[in-house]
Amino acid sequence: LNREIERAYEVSSENIATWITNSNENIEFFKKRFKVNEIHLVKNGVSRDFINQELRTPDDMRNIPRPIVGFGGKISHLLNVDLINFLTKDNPNLSFVFVGQVLDQKTYKKIIKRKNVFFLGDKHYSAYPNYVSSFDIGIIPYNINNQQHGGDSIKAYEYLAFNIKVVGTNGNGLQDLEEYIYIAVTHEQFSKEIKDK
Repeated sequence: LNREIERAYEVSSENIATWITNSNENIEFFKKRFKVNEIHLVKNGVSRDFINQELRTPDDMRNIPRPIVGFGGKISHLLNVDLINFLTKDNPNLSFVFVGQVLDQKTYKKIIKRKNVFFLGDKHYSAYPNYVSSFDIGIIPYNINNQQHGGDSIKAYEYLAFNIKVVGTNGNGLQDLEEYIYIAVTHEQFSKEIKDK
């Protein structure tokens, strides 16, 4: 952790008796690292307004061939680039659409820009439901183990709100949703799940 952030957590642990977080991974981390005794889990969710609106296929998605495998989120160090490159090569008949801001240029540059890969850029959150509703499958291809972060990916709930198949890697809180989404451990498993729409 950045020392300044770590110090803020230390001060918080000394002065705040009860904590709330959105992932079991965070609970374990905070208990071990900062000796927090009372910590409660409150999972993320999606507002009904996210799906209860008039939706239309965005103009920049109209000419993208289906099926569409979509990722809605920031392009950052959290993305498993090797997995993404494997999937786009192994599934040339699927279109891979990325909707979100590029935060990490190094990660973005490592993603091979094949003919079936489409980066649509950052979108205002009010327009974002139109993109998610246009996905056939929603993916969460995050790094795991020492490169993961404790969390409860809101994109999983956004995908589920539109009743689309969700495939993700085993970490970053996704294992808590395994009753509702498909968890892949290997590149090959992930690819099989997106083939089996």
